[in-house]
Amino acid sequence: MQFIISIVWLVIGYLPFDFIFFLITFTFGGLFIVLTIDLFSKKRRIVRGRIINKEGRMINVLRDDDKVKKYKIVVPEVLELLSTDQRVEISFTNLGNIPCMIQHIE
Repeated sequence: MQFIISIVWLVIGYLPFDFIFFLITFTFGGLFIVLTIDLFSKKRRIVRGRIINKEGRMINVLRDDDKVKKYKIVVPEVLELLSTDQRVEISFTNLGNIPCMIQHIE
C-alpha cells in the first residue's frame, strides 16, 4: 500500500512542472511561428526621417512627425554608409518591429 501511494505521489508531484514546461514551450513556439510569418509577409511599416547622430550601433532619427526615435543597426556595412543629416526611409515588419530595409532619400 505504501509503495502505491509513493508512486502516485511521484507522478502527481511532477505533473505541475511538466504542465508549466508545456505552457512555456507552447508559448515560445507560437511566438516563433508568428514572428517568422511576420518576417516573410509583405506588410511593412515605413518610417521616413533624417538621421540626427550615430552612437555606436544606434542611430537617432528625427521622423517627419517631429519625434526622435533610436534604431539599432546590427550590420556594420550598412552603418558605415549612413551619415548625419541624411534623409532615410526605414521599413519595419508589421508586428515584430524588425527593421528590414533602409533606403537613402535624396
